[in-house]
Amino acid sequence: MVRRILLILGVLLCVAGVPDEPEKEPPPIPGKIVTGWASQYGPGVMTATIRLRQVWKQIPLDLSDYDGAVAVADCSTIGGTVWLRFNGSWERFIIADCGSKSDARLDDGLSGYQWMVTYNVLVEVDYETAMRWGCVGRGAKVEAIFE
Repeated sequence: MVRRILLILGVLLCVAGVPDEPEKEPPPIPGKIVTGWASQYGPGVMTATIRLRQVWKQIPLDLSDYDGAVAVADCSTIGGTVWLRFNGSWERFIIADCGSKSDARLDDGLSGYQWMVTYNVLVEVDYETAMRWGCVGRGAKVEAIFE
């Protein structure tokens, strides 16, 4: 009898599949889901930014609970968390950088902050995330929940 149960259980697991990891879902928070764009940093830029933010003790040294890092418009949220969904399940990101209000971009004269707000760029993701998402060099439509 036990062998039969184990056999049936084994067949069910093979048919249904066993997920590698449980799907991440954002915590039930009162914030609303906002929709906008994700841009991306170039290779190595976010890594260097993270190192500086860690030296300045603005973000934790251990980032293993996060799927990546982002920059946002609002500098007061550095060290916070944002949940993003792009074509699938929710992913958790540390907010490691922000848009400058004073540095003007060469092409349109907008500061990083102004550019993000004007074009509804919610986040700029690290390069590795952009590679994983398959959106290097172009914007990605995302949903976000800011904690």
